[in-house]
Amino acid sequence: MPEKRRSVQLQVRSARGHDALVTNQPNHFNDHMSVQSGKYTVAVALPLLLASMAGCSDSSSGKSTMVRSDNSVELAIIGDVPYQGEDFPSLISSINADPFVKTVVHVGDIKSGESECLDQHYWDIRWSFLTFEEPLVYTFGDNEWADCDRDSAGAYDPQERLAKLRDIFFDVPGSTLGGRDMQVESQPGYPENQLWQDKDILFATVHIVGSNNNLKNQDVSPPSEQTATLSSEYGKRTAANIAWLRGIFSRAFDSDSAGVALFFHADMWKLKDHFDRENFSGYTEIVQELSRLTEAYARPVVFVSGENHHFRMDPGVPWFAHYGANPANNVTQLIVEQGVSLIADGADQRNTWLRLIADATTENVFSWEQVVGR
Repeated sequence: MPEKRRSVQLQVRSARGHDALVTNQPNHFNDHMSVQSGKYTVAVALPLLLASMAGCSDSSSGKSTMVRSDNSVELAIIGDVPYQGEDFPSLISSINADPFVKTVVHVGDIKSGESECLDQHYWDIRWSFLTFEEPLVYTFGDNEWADCDRDSAGAYDPQERLAKLRDIFFDVPGSTLGGRDMQVESQPGYPENQLWQDKDILFATVHIVGSNNNLKNQDVSPPSEQTATLSSEYGKRTAANIAWLRGIFSRAFDSDSAGVALFFHADMWKLKDHFDRENFSGYTEIVQELSRLTEAYARPVVFVSGENHHFRMDPGVPWFAHYGANPANNVTQLIVEQGVSLIADGADQRNTWLRLIADATTENVFSWEQVVGR
């Protein structure tokens, strides 16, 4: 195993030539920094917080040293990338250069919500995914299908776009993308729902997207033909997702798994949208089922999502209560930072990914760090 990196407190030169401590980053960054290949990465080491931290969303609480051992499984998680104009290959290269990453997971949105939903773009991303050296697991975001009915996105039929995505990215169900294949289990009819087990830990994707999970205009009376069709898609997929989740936790019980990691696109507690009174009714059934399953399971569970574009940690998922469900002290939600963000008026970019470390021999099972570089 490669030598463990040392975390050191350093000063770095900002774009304007001033020295800046890493602690000048937003409060979701720690004051730990490591140097790789002449570039810097900001690293935040955070344990999975259990009952004592329920309801706390301050990621500065519970700082710890990353736990890495021969029993560790390390994943690189990315999301909301590429949008447009970014150097996606540089993000891929930074992950490929990391000697510890074993699997890459993309939690959705491979384009902006306003750009056109073109077949060629999907194929371009499909080929880009092949340049990851390790297996890549991908779950859909709303931008690549549910929002394709927007005029700016080409006014496509969302279900037609969803079918096209499945043809391009999941033409061989049970296989992953990336440069090295990894066999996974997939749900019949929903090949994007995938499950794999590694060192006594279960990992799975669930097709839950933003834009109210594609439950659109359900309050319109009478509903349009397209709205009725989309509601039907939502209903069938939600039923399939609930069956899939029950199967995941049944497997976790039967295999005595130490923990479960779930990956999906939607941030079901996107606070600004709640303040703006956006509709979140498309998540109620899912959240209530997750509450029941995770409470019964009682061991560490982590949700990793995208959509929000800014890193956030929700230990104890207190927002479950918004959906009439019991918050779960054994659950933490992580929202990944947007994979690539342009800075200095587009002259430079920042690459960001989340390192998830899973170790069944540790008390909390999951720990993680934000990795940021250029």
